[in-house]
Amino acid sequence: MSGQGHAARLLIMSRLGRAGQAKTRLADTMGAEGAAQLQTRMTQHVVRMARHAAAVADGRRRISVEGWVSGGTAVEGRRELGISCRVQHGRDLGQRIGTALGAAFARGAGVAAVLGGDCPLLDGAAIAAAIDAADNSGAAIVPADDGGYCLLALRRNVVAGSDRLAAVLDGIDWGGAEVCTQQVARLHDAGIQVARMPRSADIDRAADLELWSQLCDEWYGAIDGISVVVPTLNEAAHIRTCIEYVCRMASGPGDVAAAVATDPGDAAAVLPAGTTPSSGLPGLPIEIIVVDGGSTDGTDEIVRNLIAHTAGSDWYTRRPVQLRLIRVAGADRSAQLNAGAAAARHRALVFLHADTLVPDSWNQVVAEALTAPDAGLCAFRFGFDDTAATMRLFAAGTRLRGRIAHTPYGDQAFCCRRAFFRSLGGFPAGTCEDLGFVLRARAADPVRILPATVSTSARRYREHGAWRTMLGHRLAAARYRPPKE
Repeated sequence: MSGQGHAARLLIMSRLGRAGQAKTRLADTMGAEGAAQLQTRMTQHVVRMARHAAAVADGRRRISVEGWVSGGTAVEGRRELGISCRVQHGRDLGQRIGTALGAAFARGAGVAAVLGGDCPLLDGAAIAAAIDAADNSGAAIVPADDGGYCLLALRRNVVAGSDRLAAVLDGIDWGGAEVCTQQVARLHDAGIQVARMPRSADIDRAADLELWSQLCDEWYGAIDGISVVVPTLNEAAHIRTCIEYVCRMASGPGDVAAAVATDPGDAAAVLPAGTTPSSGLPGLPIEIIVVDGGSTDGTDEIVRNLIAHTAGSDWYTRRPVQLRLIRVAGADRSAQLNAGAAAARHRALVFLHADTLVPDSWNQVVAEALTAPDAGLCAFRFGFDDTAATMRLFAAGTRLRGRIAHTPYGDQAFCCRRAFFRSLGGFPAGTCEDLGFVLRARAADPVRILPATVSTSARRYREHGAWRTMLGHRLAAARYRPPKE
């Protein structure tokens, strides 16, 4: 969605986590202290999603985030939420919203949005989409399941003047079951077009706690499996070895030979001398999703044959690994990667190039990294399959770049939680999709380089010249600008 690019301010409206004051409707279910802790955890997650929204919007607009709190001071709010906070003022919710929006407009925001601290189901992409919609239409609203709303965004020029802003927030039965309907009606009465965004929910009743539990599982819970997305376009020379490595290095000795190798010696032949396959995590399901962009060299036929052979093997029934093929003909790599992620069945995603080989115990490394509470984008250490001095130099430079600038390459097998990927809107369209996603991820949460090394083919460096290829990559990165659409 395109927008006019007005700078935006996102205002998180929340009570601080104080027993007996926060989420009192849930006190009978969780106890006063438990309800207060829930409020704090939810609002902290909302703050994280606000950072994600700012990362998604980069290139279209700047989004700054601020907390507006009740039940404590601005200093306490900053300590609890980790962002700049101000104290709410007003006799009812309408006045408190109006005060916050008015302050944002007075400080130059072209678009201002209020977001409930008890609305953690809205991720970064959804928040950014609502702000874009308000910039286009004048106003945007995210209805809540209970009749209220989770987010209201307004463009400054449609509510110019404090009286006009107060008028669109007046006459609403705050706390009733028709708040969203009444708010939309007030905006329409003022001649303001309203974009109604997909419905969400706030966490306010005992029945809502299951939604919060599901969110916590997706974002912070145990990894239920790993989905490995492999985009291909004429990769017949590499795809079989890539798949064999994913399987063999995450499973016990001999598994791949029984599963995907026509000749048992084939699987062992592709492994480095002295390598011992890892037992990995035996109970952790793994799926490999090959997303083919219209290969003409038989890549898809190789994958189909592997699927047929693997599905009928004794190894397949003992070890939970599934190989799948998706065709997205004519698509660029970002569309292939996004299609694979959309089809993923597990919480952990790994984006693996067909000419990159994973290291021993790769699945255990990924699972451990993504169980960290603040897990964002992770990537393996970079390595080439060529030991020439020039290639060793380039690999060392890439590893240094990853440590210092936190901008790994797509060849380093990105991994993240599925929820994190969706919150950032996936890979941006166009060239340098890996850099575009890294820049979003880096702005949202810390980027981590994993303590294991992948091996990437140096074929293009050999074909086109090592220094010429390296300089071309650097030039493309320097020229990259985030898409405005």
